Amino acid sequence: MLVDGSNTTELVAPKAGAVAALQPMSLGDPCGKVLDGNLMTVGKLAPLKAGGESPVRVISGAVFVKWAVNVGDYVKVGDSVAKIRTGSGYIRKTAAYRGLIVERQALLKGSVLEDVMPDELFALIKTDGRLREVVSQGDEHIVKAPT
Repeated sequence: MLVDGSNTTELVAPKAGAVAALQPMSLGDPCGKVLDGNLMTVGKLAPLKAGGESPVRVISGAVFVKWAVNVGDYVKVGDSVAKIRTGSGYIRKTAAYRGLIVERQALLKGSVLEDVMPDELFALIKTDGRLREVVSQGDEHIVKAPT
């Protein structure tokens, strides 16, 4: 919020992201004190740190619409995690693993994912450690583990 006498102006970043640098100003400091006029910079969000969790990955060119889950929610394979918009329309991004949502990016509606994210991980699912099923498609053949 910028206050100039009786005028108040809300400052809005041109796109979503994380504040990377911020001028050390105090209430009442004149903006003229800033040589280049830049009050802050906004960059990409910090990456999620995957340990044993399974990632939910983004799709190139996608725009974030809304979350379908919160941190702490349990998901099953195929459950909707988020709604995103691509060049071909709206799609649901689904969980590839079952487990607990332990972290998700702080995304705002309308964020172009490639612009605000440092990598392709936008949510983490803590699984039970078991791998998901591998299903053959078309003329593929399954190789079974020895028993």
